Amino acid sequence: MWEYGKFFASKVSSFDETFVKKIENGLQLHDIESSNDSDITLHYNTVKWNAMIVQHFMSKLETNKVMNPQHYSLCWLPIHLIRAGMLDKSFNMLKNEEMLKLRMRLSGVESGSRTIISYVKLFEKASCNGTTSVETLGHKLLMTSVISFLYGYLCHLNDSFQLQNETKGEIGRAFILFGIELQKKSEWSESLDYFTLAVHLFHSIGYGNDHPDITRASEHADACASLQVILVLRDSSSKICLKYGKELCSKETDTNGTSFELSSHPGYAIVRLKDQLMPVVSGNMKWEACFLSFALKNSALHGVYDGQFLQIVPGDFTLFVSGCALVEGMPVSIRSPISFNLNTETPCTEDEKEKRKLFDAASSFNIESDGTVYPTRAPHLCLGLAPYPKLSFVNRHSPNKAVFKNFLQLMNSKISNSENKISEKSTKNQDIDDGIKLELLSHPDMAIVPMFDTGVKKMPIFSDKHGFAPMGLGPVKRALSAKFSAENHVVIVGGKCDGASFFTLGAPANGNQIVATNDHI
Repeated sequence: MWEYGKFFASKVSSFDETFVKKIENGLQLHDIESSNDSDITLHYNTVKWNAMIVQHFMSKLETNKVMNPQHYSLCWLPIHLIRAGMLDKSFNMLKNEEMLKLRMRLSGVESGSRTIISYVKLFEKASCNGTTSVETLGHKLLMTSVISFLYGYLCHLNDSFQLQNETKGEIGRAFILFGIELQKKSEWSESLDYFTLAVHLFHSIGYGNDHPDITRASEHADACASLQVILVLRDSSSKICLKYGKELCSKETDTNGTSFELSSHPGYAIVRLKDQLMPVVSGNMKWEACFLSFALKNSALHGVYDGQFLQIVPGDFTLFVSGCALVEGMPVSIRSPISFNLNTETPCTEDEKEKRKLFDAASSFNIESDGTVYPTRAPHLCLGLAPYPKLSFVNRHSPNKAVFKNFLQLMNSKISNSENKISEKSTKNQDIDDGIKLELLSHPDMAIVPMFDTGVKKMPIFSDKHGFAPMGLGPVKRALSAKFSAENHVVIVGGKCDGASFFTLGAPANGNQIVATNDHI
């Protein structure tokens, strides 16, 4: 019946509500329209007929002739508004908190959550098809804001009432659903919070670690892009290989790009670490960049390869080794084209010419038949995964926040200006007492550790002073030690990163990474 309905709707004339008639050899035919014409007619009628349904409901509502208006408003009106192209009205309805709560009460926690998410996904699909509303930015953030409200509502429900275990289980499964949707938007840090909360909730009602719900939440949590894509040695066990390397290297180019799915890690792919881009400036040059990670293949990046550069599709981004530092452990990112601040008389200096060469070298890659991707200028290295989850900002009340075991000693370790001042320019090689081990109370047997034992590495695209060392969460035996400086900087004491301080790549926002640097970039 559904297929027949679509067939009928695609054949009714847009002009006089009659069958579209075609004449062939003197016979009237009704089913030889081109597929393009049928699609246009179907779309037109879908919009028109849904608008008629909405208008009919509104007119009946004004005359109090609708027996159960709430049921239609909650179950069907959002769909009909979206199908009718009434995006602003449907947007306002879907962000209405009272409507969201009523929908949850009508269908229950899990079913209500699934229905609301399906409404928002339908809205997003319609909104992407050419809306020019000033609310476009709000439209893009609708899923995130709806999930945020539903999360708060369900947490309040769980904290305020003695719920049955069945209802708590539904809340846990709703959290998994929210996390999955945020993963699709590269909101990895937030999605990890939802999966972690779901596991905690399942444990609270007696689920064992082998329960299907806990297994499902744990699998999604493991795919939350906590491991960055970096440069590793070619013989490293952390090397990753593209599944469709041969297709990328072939002369047949798919306009939609080829998936960066991995053969080395079946079911996983290279993904963006964040949806937002980070602005980067070096002298007169500027660009935007985003680090890469690995997660489930449904979030995979797609690209094309011209024999030298890997271009991301869609978009105008190129695979790039961060900082132009072709050394082990350096993160791999995607970058926008370089632009220049043309406010000088000589917009392209010798220094900038050298930097362009560095950019070309850091953006040139070869792809081998097994899917190994390596920098053309550093064939002893290739793309791989970081050995530990990255250190990054999370929400203040996140279940995944890092809590120092020795935080009191760390707070009391601050060195006064009069005794032994530590600043950005004077920390290196300071002869100070042993620091406080950065062991974690929140993550037993874990600590903040250096990703590699290579120390702070120079980044050629910046000045020679600038060094960079990624940090992560690893075994306590590799823990870094640190002290607070008089300026409240966390300064590493001892080891190959001695004197380097904690530094945020970008603004201190959820998901942004924290590294060790010997100077502020």
